[in-house]
Amino acid sequence: MNLSDKNILITGAAKRVGREIALALAPLSKCVVIHYHDSEQDAKALCHDITSMGYNAHLAYADLKNSDDIYKMAEYVNCDIGPIDVLINSAALFYKTSIDSMTEDEWDDMIKVNLTAPFLCSKLFGNDMKKRGCGRIINIACVGGVIPWKNYIAYNVSKAGLIMLTKVLAKSLAPDVLVNAILPGTILPPDSNGGAIHESPLRGSPQDIVNAIKYLLIDGDFVTGTLLTVDGGRSIM
Repeated sequence: MNLSDKNILITGAAKRVGREIALALAPLSKCVVIHYHDSEQDAKALCHDITSMGYNAHLAYADLKNSDDIYKMAEYVNCDIGPIDVLINSAALFYKTSIDSMTEDEWDDMIKVNLTAPFLCSKLFGNDMKKRGCGRIINIACVGGVIPWKNYIAYNVSKAGLIMLTKVLAKSLAPDVLVNAILPGTILPPDSNGGAIHESPLRGSPQDIVNAIKYLLIDGDFVTGTLLTVDGGRSIM
């Protein structure tokens, strides 16, 4: 895919890995759409950084726990920015939820942000891509979707669901829209969530995820429904 005339929407793009993805793809694309929720100032700073370098960026707000917000975001993007050609579902919640202390609200929030929101975004933008005959969707899943972590039950289940969603979408939107998932390992873990789940033979950086995304977007024309594990060997521990 030639990205120079393509609009790219990245959820959770204001901070951390999402931010690095936006910075890397902005020079290659027509426009990067930076989705944010709580991180308005970070999103505005990122948008300023991109535009000050001479590239095109726009902001798009949505609380991904709220389906109405997602529909409003899609309407705004399509009307004010233009059709989305590439969707990267990067936004996620990540915190401990053990079986004995987890609340129903915590479960619901994790599933809404990590699974329901990617489904709705993929439905809204993916169906439009299919009608136009071309598109890419990349879901940022996690090795936690295949490796069970005792105290992260809601996160594990949400990412396992995202992995299966990737495969079903790849079948549903083929052959026009390619849908893949990247399974990162230890990439900028939150300070409050350290411990054994972050151990791996190698240490990675956001650039490793960026490289995987570039491969799937630019060179991966014969790749769909694939889980690309970029975890520094975490999954063999």
